[in-house]
Amino acid sequence: MLEASPLDDGWQLRHGGGRLPAVVPGCVHTDLLAAGVIPDPFLGRAETEVAWVGRREWTYETQLPAVRSGHEQTDLVFDGLDTVAEITVDGHLLGRVRNMHRAYRFDVTGLSGPLTVRFVSAYAEAEAVRGKVGDRPAPIRSRTSTCARWPARSAGTGGPRW
Repeated sequence: MLEASPLDDGWQLRHGGGRLPAVVPGCVHTDLLAAGVIPDPFLGRAETEVAWVGRREWTYETQLPAVRSGHEQTDLVFDGLDTVAEITVDGHLLGRVRNMHRAYRFDVTGLSGPLTVRFVSAYAEAEAVRGKVGDRPAPIRSRTSTCARWPARSAGTGGPRW
């Protein structure tokens, strides 16, 4: 029998030398906004003031509890991670992801401790890829299009569960 437990409590976002409360599922912008670190990017010209958010790495942390069940395997499932991230439990690398449009499943049988999701800057990742494969044609954008706005580091649409 399948059992699912949401893992959406107790998350923190590393910011500078400290930690801020985080909502998962959610995104860096809303966590920073809730903590009073950034202005509302949808008001006035504040979007340009928060452009730095998409250009740095962000790390979300919580505790993965020990699971005592009769099941032969325990999986940690993310319904979406935006976009390039590394997932560890107690320093053990579970995996690296590069696609926000799919779910990821990791075997965490017998694991517990600090769960860390480190998001790489999408800009830094794009530069690294360009360094490997060379320049590619740029997408054609309308001057009135807003679909290419700030990339948010997001901890998924459905949040992690185990």
